[in-house]
Amino acid sequence: MARLAHSIPPANTDLSPRQQLVDALEQFRSGIDDQIGLRGVAALLYDPDSEFALIMRQQLLSPRVQVVLDLVRRAALGGELPKTIDAQAVVHCLAGSYFAELALTGHVSRSWAHHTVNQLPSGQQ
Repeated sequence: MARLAHSIPPANTDLSPRQQLVDALEQFRSGIDDQIGLRGVAALLYDPDSEFALIMRQQLLSPRVQVVLDLVRRAALGGELPKTIDAQAVVHCLAGSYFAELALTGHVSRSWAHHTVNQLPSGQQ
C-alpha cells in the first residue's frame, strides 16, 4: 500500500499552474480508476470507518488530494487564481466534480480534468 502514495510523480514545473492542476487531477483520477476502483469508492462511502477506508484515504487519496491542494495554493499565491480563494473548498469541488460526472452520466469524459480546471476563476479580476 505504501507504494501507492509514492507513485505520484512530482509536478512538472515547466507547465503552467493550470496545466499542473490538470495533471494532478489526472493522477487523482488514476488513483480512483486504476487503483481503488468503483467498488472501493462504494466501500469508502458505505463504511467510512473501516480499516479498508482508512488505508485507502491515507495511502491513496490523501496524498493525491494534498498535491492538488498545494497546487491550488501556489496558483493563488502566483496570481493564476484569486488570492482569496478557499483552496480546500476548490479541492473538494474539483474532486466532487469527478464523482458527480460519474454519477450523472455513468462515466467520466477524457476531458474532465481539463474542462474542470478551466472553470476556475482567473486571478486577473
